[in-house]
Amino acid sequence: NTNSEDGSGLSDVHLFVLPGKYTYAEAGIEMWFSKNLTIEKAPGYSGSVVFQCTSYSGDEFNNLAFIDSSDITIAGLHVERCGWNSAGLYFKNSVSVTVTNCTFTKCSGSGITTLNSNVSIT
Repeated sequence: NTNSEDGSGLSDVHLFVLPGKYTYAEAGIEMWFSKNLTIEKAPGYSGSVVFQCTSYSGDEFNNLAFIDSSDITIAGLHVERCGWNSAGLYFKNSVSVTVTNCTFTKCSGSGITTLNSNVSIT
């Protein structure tokens, strides 16, 4: 979580995620003020990469959230069980975002929420 109010965040990070189920009670990944980030399934591995929220109790438990960020790529992930009225992928005030080959199940809110963001979804 890079929830930094001073405007600093992560930059130039490429995260390869191994297949498996990653569970958490609130947001799985929350990035603020970040740029040039890629989060994708590690190449050459079989099986799914599943991000799963274990709580329905809060309205801000978006599984993966990116706020005030740019140049974001999300690829090959499965997002399951979003929190109450929450999103699997949440983008706010973010630009140059690409979401590719992602799937969603059991989301009580939306799979993807975009607020004042430029997002390409394939």
